[in-house]
Parts: sequence; structure tokens; C-alpha cells
Amino acid sequence: MFTIGKVAALAHVSTDTLRHYERERLLTPARKSDAGYRLYDGDSVRRIRFIKQAQHCGFTLVEIAQLLALRHQPSARCRDLRKIAIEKKRELQARI
Repeated sequence: MFTIGKVAALAHVSTDTLRHYERERLLTPARKSDAGYRLYDGDSVRRIRFIKQAQHCGFTLVEIAQLLALRHQPSARCRDLRKIAIEKKRELQARI
């Protein structure tokens, strides 16, 4: 388990960014310590890196939340994610 500062350093983001992701419900601490500190697991670091990479690709936080929600839907398939990514690519190309 990692503290918020350690996770921020591992993911190359600020602690304020992690708190923002929590407010946006993109990230949830695995648990809190007895002293009330947020504690995160290794999956949190991977999740944060995914969020940052998706933002770099032009996805909004709302769209990223939708992508992350797909992960927990038993009926979701890779093609669902691929369809969303292709639509985003087309949208960005149209803007350019």
C-alpha cells in the first residue's frame, strides 16, 4: 500500500491531481490508514497512468470515466473500447 505522495511520485502527477481524480470518481483509495491517510494499491498507479495517457490522446475526464466503467461491465468487449477510440480519433481529425 502506498500513500498519496508515493503514488503521485510513481505516476508522475501531483497530489492535487489525485485529489481531483477522487472528486471526479476516477480514483478511489484502497483504504485509509488508522491515522486517516489515503492508501492506494498498485492498481491505482496503473489506473492513473491510463487516465493520463487517455488525456494525452484527447479524451476528456467524462469520456475516461466511461472507458473505465466498461472495464467493470461483464458484457463489455474489446470491440466496445475500440469503437470509442475510433470515434474519438475521427472527432480529433475533424477538428484538425
